[in-house]
Amino acid sequence: MAPWEEVYESDVFGVQIPGTERIWFVSVMGAEGKFRALSFYKGYEGFASFLEFRDQAERMSRMAMSGEGALSAALLTGGPMTIPHLMLSFANREELGREDLTAIRKSGARFRGKGHWPRIEEIVPGYFPVYPDRETLVDLFLVMQQAVIVLERAMKDDHYLYREKDPDETVLIRTPTGKGPLSRWKDHYETPEEDWTTVSFRLVYTTDTWTALSGLPESPVVLQIDLLMLPAPVKEKGKRGYFPFVLLFVDKENGMVAGMSMMTPHPDLHAMHESIPQKVLEELVKPGSRPSKIEIRSDLLHALLDEMLEEAGCRVEWVNQMLQMDEVIGLLIEDL
Repeated sequence: MAPWEEVYESDVFGVQIPGTERIWFVSVMGAEGKFRALSFYKGYEGFASFLEFRDQAERMSRMAMSGEGALSAALLTGGPMTIPHLMLSFANREELGREDLTAIRKSGARFRGKGHWPRIEEIVPGYFPVYPDRETLVDLFLVMQQAVIVLERAMKDDHYLYREKDPDETVLIRTPTGKGPLSRWKDHYETPEEDWTTVSFRLVYTTDTWTALSGLPESPVVLQIDLLMLPAPVKEKGKRGYFPFVLLFVDKENGMVAGMSMMTPHPDLHAMHESIPQKVLEELVKPGSRPSKIEIRSDLLHALLDEMLEEAGCRVEWVNQMLQMDEVIGLLIEDL
């Protein structure tokens, strides 16, 4: 079919699993001819995370850095590895894992040539991709059946995915009207609600650390804070590989690293995010004085830290660019 010749990554549609409320949102990659794949974002959470990552990558591409550098920076902040999704990509045979090769052999299907071998991966936020379990593969099978239908229609009709009178945010969702294998399917066009992108966090920090920060004298220092995912997975024997994260603190005036805190996505990425306020407080009290201002460009960090830090006497400002932070990230990329 080669859908990437007609359909773009932003042309997302959904497929609901019969008998459940589960929806997988499908995106076609490869319009630029570099990486041909289908991504399947899990639920509204996965879809919202994809939209947020796409917007973030676009913001970074507008910065004073090359397109390749912007992409690398976006990946360091988490990017696709923090989004719950499946991926069906097309690779060379030697790039496939044991599970993929076993499945191909059992199926009796034949593939030849470079970039033609199907590879299936599941991405759990913060962890190294793995081959999906049986339940997830059943979902993928059902979604693929409908994805083929949708893509065939979208390649013939420019107005199939997007009806002319609908708002720009409207998404086509293939919805089953029956149960089991006898389900009939209909096209349902849905406009995202605000709570699609709402993620609630329980802010975890100690009163003692917050009180210690609020009682410190103010210094003229302006700090930049960012959360980065290091693209170097850690694999411990008998455990699933994960990507380490680092909270980075940079002095805006001199571009020096003013603090750093390593983090892991255990037991899951959401819990790691909830622990960030305490980590930030611990780093801020170490110098013995409060910064006069803290710059943040991450929506996530702003939501986690703004109110807590403002009440502790640290002025927080959301900014579009942090050039000093980008220079430090560039050095990290070179080292890795």
